[in-house]
Amino acid sequence: MDQSDQSYIRFKNKFYEISFSKVTGEIAYIIDNTTKQQISLGNKEGKLWEATLSDGETRSSHTYVGAFSYEFDKNDSKLTFQYDGELSVTVVVELTGGHELLMQASVHNGSDKVLEKFSFPHELTVDAEAVEDGLVPMLPGALLTRGFFDAKRTFSALYPGVMFADYMGLRTAHGNLSVYGIRGDTVQPVNIGFRLEGDSDSDKARIIREFRTYGKEEWISPRIAIRVGQDYGDTIAGYRSDNRFDKFENLAAKLGEKSEAYFNSAMYKLDLERLGLSFNELKTEVVDQIQIPGMIHPVAFQQQGHDQSYPDFVPPDARWGTVDDFRKFTTYAQERGNLVVPYTNFSWWDGESRYMAGLSPEALQQATVKGADGLPAMEQYGPHQGYVVNPHDEYVKQTISEQHGLLMKEIGMDGIFEDQWGARTAPMDYHFAQAPTSGYDPSTAYFEGVLDHARRHKDNLLMTEVGIDMLAEHEVGFMGTNYLWDIAGYRKETADFTQYYPMIGMLARDKVLLYQHDLAADTWTDDKEMFRWNLAQGYQFSGEIASPSSLEFDSWLQLIGVFQKYALSRYADELVTGFERVAPDITQTKFETFQVVANWNEEDAYPWEEHVISKGGAALASADGTVTGGVFDAYNGVPLDTGEHYLLEVRSQDEVKVFQPVGWATSLSVKLPKSWNSGSVISYTCDGEQIGKVESHSDGDMITFKYKSLHEQTKVGYYTIVKEH
Repeated sequence: MDQSDQSYIRFKNKFYEISFSKVTGEIAYIIDNTTKQQISLGNKEGKLWEATLSDGETRSSHTYVGAFSYEFDKNDSKLTFQYDGELSVTVVVELTGGHELLMQASVHNGSDKVLEKFSFPHELTVDAEAVEDGLVPMLPGALLTRGFFDAKRTFSALYPGVMFADYMGLRTAHGNLSVYGIRGDTVQPVNIGFRLEGDSDSDKARIIREFRTYGKEEWISPRIAIRVGQDYGDTIAGYRSDNRFDKFENLAAKLGEKSEAYFNSAMYKLDLERLGLSFNELKTEVVDQIQIPGMIHPVAFQQQGHDQSYPDFVPPDARWGTVDDFRKFTTYAQERGNLVVPYTNFSWWDGESRYMAGLSPEALQQATVKGADGLPAMEQYGPHQGYVVNPHDEYVKQTISEQHGLLMKEIGMDGIFEDQWGARTAPMDYHFAQAPTSGYDPSTAYFEGVLDHARRHKDNLLMTEVGIDMLAEHEVGFMGTNYLWDIAGYRKETADFTQYYPMIGMLARDKVLLYQHDLAADTWTDDKEMFRWNLAQGYQFSGEIASPSSLEFDSWLQLIGVFQKYALSRYADELVTGFERVAPDITQTKFETFQVVANWNEEDAYPWEEHVISKGGAALASADGTVTGGVFDAYNGVPLDTGEHYLLEVRSQDEVKVFQPVGWATSLSVKLPKSWNSGSVISYTCDGEQIGKVESHSDGDMITFKYKSLHEQTKVGYYTIVKEH
């Protein structure tokens, strides 16, 4: 620590140098010592923090000249700033020998107003012209390209909500910088993002970190880490460690004896209103036709259909059958190797449902989130209006437990998907405006209730829409990404500048299964773009059984089943360990035992190892060489016939299985295992029944045969190469 300068305190280690004002405590600059350049130009307007009170008045650190003091504890390497006044603020800075420094603010509010916002550290500033890209935590991770900063855009949103983590990162020509929160006793909502437009310093970009608070007397911020000189992967690892994600129970342990089935299963949406089939009819017309067992996801089975009657899911609508019929359908599907996980929504209740219609005004008030106007919070989706429920209310908790019990014990479901808990921007709940005994206040209560709900029902193997990082402690699946909101036009501020980065895969892929969505047709793995995107981002495959005939004629349903069962299942719970652009339009995603190479060029194919990945395609491979798959123009150095070919090869010492669920007939050359001199090829159905031997020829370490979808007038599921004795 260097205090010799009249105006500034400086701290320097191997990785960074930071300077604070002796007059106001503001950050004057941060230097990345790997580049020897200023990565940050300090706080906007010389404010280390800025507070907003309930009457709109703002107070900030730079107004405390003469009421400011500081102290450095050499033994603990802690720097304490004290701001004395009606709004008294203490900031403690922990200086380390690593890439990070830690900061925490505590506020004593002696005014008669409520502390509603606290910006801290207030708008760290960087040279916008030097920015290469910025990482924003919209699932799976939104990488805002140079164009966002050239366009002088501003974007921010709340965590928990649109933002799934309390993290922001930047890569610049001057070095790398990230800022993130470390959870304390509660999750403190914070508005985070980047600010460029509407600023007199148009060549500056600023990191927004504005806590949403409700501090009547005392308020303490989470600890905040500022990391310097590390790329995104390292700072995400820091966020994971500091927030103890590594201590969360692993996915395999949470799933228990069902883990293999979940890993093997692509998700099959089953919309009863669209199919128009009863539970009894579904058994023969749908379940019996599924070639590769998966996770069946019943939707719209409740009374009156989708987005109605919530939270009343059992008994089902009489159109589909009785409770007993529902149970028998579930058992029937499970006996044939499928999981059954229904769609539900317990966060938003239909005012006309039997659970709401009879409530007194007082009970309704307690069961719902209380707005600032004192009225129950309501949301509308299409023509349907409903209430946002208060997850702390005993009636709400009892009702959810009752319905969970019916779904899990009476019907026999394998798990439960719950819409919106992981997608809704956490609302203020003014039930907690008085001095709380729970430790919550209006800003924190709602999401803490959501976390408590997940904790209480963790044995029911919950999944949620989109996902918030802390839900990964007790839930088993996140279904949804920001990519859908880009497609739907909901993210106009960022969509044109967004590339995706597997942040959630680095953070929590060993804790939750990841799916694009559970309802939206835009997200099914039914074309090359989604095939590539899901592989590159570490997501599982999903699709929809839109009609009984789709199981016979939609080859993409077979593809997602095959790839999920024989390839993705092998690394379904592995963290993403690396993500880089290895060529201008080529990314490589590394997992613990697999890699994925994605070709984002829609015009040109890409040579990869001994293969050629089709234009706009992707490929995966295991580190041990036992699994190779993707969409190819050439395989093992040999061009394939006309068209694109989705191939998957699975090897063992005894056999090599080859699948082509999508693609025209082609001549295919496959390497024989090293100990073999020759082999023979046999065709099989999807069910594993042998069809017959196929003409082939061996040449050195290669065997070549014609991959056709039919053999002896029977549909081929795969070909097996066996050693010829």
